[in-house]
Amino acid sequence: MRSLKSAILLILLALLPALAQELPKPVGESDPVEGDAMLVLSPDGLAAGHGLISSRLRDLARYGLLYTPSWNAAAREHVVSQEYLRKIQTGGRPDICRKGAFGVRMDGSFRGDKPVSNSYQWDAVFADGDFYKSGGRGQGLYVSPSKGLAIVWFSTVMATDLTHYARVIAKTSTGGN
Repeated sequence: MRSLKSAILLILLALLPALAQELPKPVGESDPVEGDAMLVLSPDGLAAGHGLISSRLRDLARYGLLYTPSWNAAAREHVVSQEYLRKIQTGGRPDICRKGAFGVRMDGSFRGDKPVSNSYQWDAVFADGDFYKSGGRGQGLYVSPSKGLAIVWFSTVMATDLTHYARVIAKTSTGGN
C-alpha cells in the first residue's frame, strides 16, 4: 500500500457493491432537487473519499425526509425501505460506539441525551429511532422518522449547540408533513 488514502479507497471500492444493494435505485432518480450536489475534489481531480459534499439546505432536508413517512413531500416514489431504516436504527454496535472517542463526542453534542450507537454513516442513533449525521465544521442533518421530520443546518464552527437544539426540536415536535 502506498498510502493511507490508497487503503481507504480500496476499502470504499470493496464496500460499494454492498452499499448499492441497500437502496433500490439512486436516490436522486426520484428526488426533485433544486440544485446539483457538489463533490469536493483534490487538486488532482480525485473525489475526496471522506465525504466532502455540498448541497443546498433544502435539498439536504429533502434527503432527510426520504427516511421518514413524509417521504412523499420530497420524492415521487418511496426509495428507503423499512428494512433499511430498521438497520440504521438497530444495526449499530453500542459497545463499540460507547468506548470510542467519537461516541464520547456525540454524548457531549446532545447535552446528556446520549445516542445509543452510530450506524451506516449516521453518527448518532437514539433509542427512540432518531438519527443524526454531522458535517464539516458543525453542519448537520437530524432525522426523526417517527415524527416525519428532517432538521438541517449550516455552520462554520465545530463547537455549536445546533445539534442539541435539533434534538430538542424533534423531541418536542408533534410531527411533520
